[in-house]
Amino acid sequence: MTPIRALLLAGLVAATPAMAQTPAIVLVCGGIGLEESLQMRHTQAAHALTVLFATEQGGYVAGVNTRVEAASSGAVAVNEQCGPVAQIDVESAGTYRIRAELDGVPREAEIDLVPEGGRSLVLRWPE
Repeated sequence: MTPIRALLLAGLVAATPAMAQTPAIVLVCGGIGLEESLQMRHTQAAHALTVLFATEQGGYVAGVNTRVEAASSGAVAVNEQCGPVAQIDVESAGTYRIRAELDGVPREAEIDLVPEGGRSLVLRWPE
């Protein structure tokens, strides 16, 4: 192989993107408005966990600082403006910590999840 051909081949290899990796945890937030909220809750079975953020009186809340962490691997997903609905997808079964904070008031849960497990959780704050 000529030096020029070797350089060209090396450049092609370097320019080839690495295969995309699937994140261990995916956190999708939304549900603002009735239509979007119903759509997200309708697809609950396709996700490991659907979280509803609400007040103790039943009103919905948004702007929740949300963190999901895999207990075994330490993989993390964060959204600082989540709600009123969060959907979480996980790569593998295990125990996950959900920490959500609204106006300085934290809520935490530790829950066993499996991919597409369809679990649900409601976290509530004072009005």
